[in-house]
Amino acid sequence: MATGKLSPDELKQWIFPYLGTRRKETRLGPLVGEDCAALDLHGDLVVLSTDPITNAEVESGYLSVLVSCNDVLSNGAEPVAILLTILLAEDETPETAQQIMASAHRGAKEMNVEIVGGHTETTPGLTQNIISVTAIGRATKSQLLRSDGVREHDGLILTKGAGIEGTAILCADYPDAMKSILSEKEYQEGLKMMEWISIRQEALLVRDFEIHAMHDVTEGGTLGACYELAQASSLGLTLQADQIFIPASTRKICEALDLDPLRLISSGSLLIATPDEQNVVRHLQEHGIPAFVIGRFENKELRMQRNGQWQDIPVPSGDELIQAISRLRG
Repeated sequence: MATGKLSPDELKQWIFPYLGTRRKETRLGPLVGEDCAALDLHGDLVVLSTDPITNAEVESGYLSVLVSCNDVLSNGAEPVAILLTILLAEDETPETAQQIMASAHRGAKEMNVEIVGGHTETTPGLTQNIISVTAIGRATKSQLLRSDGVREHDGLILTKGAGIEGTAILCADYPDAMKSILSEKEYQEGLKMMEWISIRQEALLVRDFEIHAMHDVTEGGTLGACYELAQASSLGLTLQADQIFIPASTRKICEALDLDPLRLISSGSLLIATPDEQNVVRHLQEHGIPAFVIGRFENKELRMQRNGQWQDIPVPSGDELIQAISRLRG
């Protein structure tokens, strides 16, 4: 199988038919383009999400916490706690576990969540460490957002830009290679993108607006997240790909490594579907969050204007970060 997430068709064929007993407490279950589950336990909803980190090293603990909390935030919930599983390769030392935990602790403090449990072990056969986080959040029934909540004619907003997480990981894990591509100023800007990974601020800022869905941009990049959001709602999307902001350091890295910046992992970027897109963008920008209207949900076609040409939005298939790491490792 190809490295990366299963395709939407593969999920529907191989995963979704096998989900155990359907429970009445389930308010939100597995969907293409949906990152969380929600349970109604006779009060606030419990919102849960789980994600692994496999392609980052230096800040893997920090990233694992923020990425999972981002999923919960995208569903309109407040992250409360996390469960953290660390699987170490056999040649690692206890100090590695300490470094991962210290990094995760910093992320948990930043997100105001508690690490309430998990599992740590050395696992035979691993060629790299694997971290998996389950984030637990809470939301009222009125606060819960679903990826399939998009309505026809909603505008689509992207915050910050494309390729944020991929740029930060490459600068943190491969400094020598990145410094050969970027100026010192550009390298420092790329490294600083690690501070952009959380979507907490923008997710909370838009709560008072009419928001129909939000989706954070992870594996598969901006194009993958746009495709997933449209698929979840069974709507078409007209995307102005040429209007998607790409930071200078991201663009330069992608040109040097022959990567597509719109398919580079970008936790920290948030997609927002709303009929009030201009006011939402203005509100975010007034609070220092870059935000751009990049498309509209309409008709049934998934199409984008890129480099002046109209073309189909591609089905997600892996992430450019995997290609970048492969090329850098030779």
